[in-house]
Amino acid sequence: MSIYTALIGTIAQQGQAGGAGGGGGGGATVDPTIATSSSGNYDEAISIITYSNTTALSPTPLTENGSNFSGGSADLAFTIAAANEFSSANNIQYRIFGYIRNGDSGDDNPSWALHSLSQEASNGTLGYLGGGAQLSLITSSYNNQQDNTLATRGYTGIGAYVKHSAGGGRGGLVWATNGDSASFELKATIGGDDTDDIQVSIDYE
Repeated sequence: MSIYTALIGTIAQQGQAGGAGGGGGGGATVDPTIATSSSGNYDEAISIITYSNTTALSPTPLTENGSNFSGGSADLAFTIAAANEFSSANNIQYRIFGYIRNGDSGDDNPSWALHSLSQEASNGTLGYLGGGAQLSLITSSYNNQQDNTLATRGYTGIGAYVKHSAGGGRGGLVWATNGDSASFELKATIGGDDTDDIQVSIDYE
């Protein structure tokens, strides 16, 4: 073997060895998440405020700023006594607020999906709360924006909401009975990538 041939072979081997080490530059990608704001607290969380049309209820039976979420889920309490102080209409709305943090995804085509509502009265009746009260998802109109926080979007939030219709009759409105429960989920998409579901459970007490 000539010196020239040996030199070419050595250079080729060095080139292959150098190329084999080039794969270490990649890192783990950051998936999009739903949060209460663009940064800071709280990630994998949403805010919820109870409204009657455009007015927030006071006292409020259900409100959440995101602090009770852990790993994208929260178990919240609806205070029946506070709801009983409201009698101006036979339904109220759980309005939902959030921000899609896009992570390593693009920021185009944001969308939201409120889904998987379940409810059970304390006596075991499925599909209702106690006293004939009932929840329903109103999903006919979404604000498909990345920023659907209260400060930016106002009371409409993500657009879709949970409607809480009272039961009862001549004796007065019945919003729920102690021991009722409900749950729903929310997810979002941005840059072609989905977030994990936000899971909300509600205990009526």
